[in-house]
Formats: sequence, structure tokens, C-alpha cells
Amino acid sequence: MPLKPVPSLVGVCVRHGTMDKAVKVRTTKQKLDTFMQKVLHIPSIPVPPPIQSPFPPPPHSFPSVPSLSPKLTPTQNFKLHPTYLLHDPHNSVRTGDIVRFQRFPIPTPSKRIKHMVTEIISAHGPRIEERPALLSPDERKEIVAGFEERAEEKKRRKVVAREEKIRWREEARRRAWEEVRRVGKVKRGDGGGEGGQREGEREAVR
Repeated sequence: MPLKPVPSLVGVCVRHGTMDKAVKVRTTKQKLDTFMQKVLHIPSIPVPPPIQSPFPPPPHSFPSVPSLSPKLTPTQNFKLHPTYLLHDPHNSVRTGDIVRFQRFPIPTPSKRIKHMVTEIISAHGPRIEERPALLSPDERKEIVAGFEERAEEKKRRKVVAREEKIRWREEARRRAWEEVRRVGKVKRGDGGGEGGQREGEREAVR
């Protein structure tokens, strides 16, 4: 199927080696602050906890003024440095590298890894030539094709399981209906059993 063009992002690798074929990358993002009506790109300012008085409040005192909660802090309403987990098949990225990555054009089997490293812009530590090479565009297309085949196989299995469940229900319903009919015939004396034997004895006596 034709895939839509996916925009690329740039970020700094902040963790590698803790997961196989995956790295953590941090990016910088600017958002409009609705409280100050300005675009902020600075880290959030932590709010100090309110000071608790060591003395008990007087019996008749006015209610205290509520302290500024973190929800009302302008710089804490936005995540200005989002992080992403990237797919790095050959473990080529190191902590401190500036990398370019893209989102997979189709859903992936992983619940957390939705992006893939496409280029190392600036290396930190070993040179790029000394590391395992990144995947080429053709290899990335093969990975996407594998994801498509896996998704199609999953859909096919769901359809087969649904059809099997419907068939099993129909078979159970048919067996239950046959059992009801058999029990009804026995009670009326139309079939075998004591009712049928008694009916045969009556015909012989006549």
C-alpha cells in the first residue's frame, strides 16, 4: 500500500546499552504558554513546597490563602523536552550522539517504540566509521514490509478465530436443540424408553 511521507525529527541520545536494539532520545520542543501568552523553551521551574507553621492555628482565624499549586505554574503545564524510544537494530548510537529519526508509517508490534534511527548527524565518542552501519533505505522498507505482513497475519488469525467461535456456538446450539427434542419425544412416548415400551404393550393388549 502507498505510504505517506513521514517528517523527521532531531534529538540527542540520553541513554543506550540498557535495552537491546533501542535507545532513548530527547528532543527540544516549544509550545505556547496560555497563561503568559509566550513561547517558552526553558525547563520547568519547580514549585517549592508550602512552609508549614510549627504553631497550631488559633481557634478563630481566617482561612489561609492556598499556595500556588503545580497545576497553576505556567512552565509546568507543558513538556518541553519530550523523549522517544528509537529502534536501533545494530546498536550503532551512543549516548551524546545527535541523531535524526522518523516515525514508522504503519503501526508497529511494540507498544512504546514507534520511531527508528535514520541518520547520525554528530557522533560522540567512537567515530561513525568504527560503529556498525545503520540500516539503508531499502532495509528500512523491508522492515516496514515485515510489519505489514505481521499485521495482515494478525488480522487473518482474528478472522479465523471469530469464524471458529461462531461455528462452535452454532454447533452447541444445534446439539442443545437436538437434546431438547429427544427429551420431549421420550416424555411423550414417541421414541424409545419406558414411554415407548408402555405404548407398545397397550397396542399388544388391544
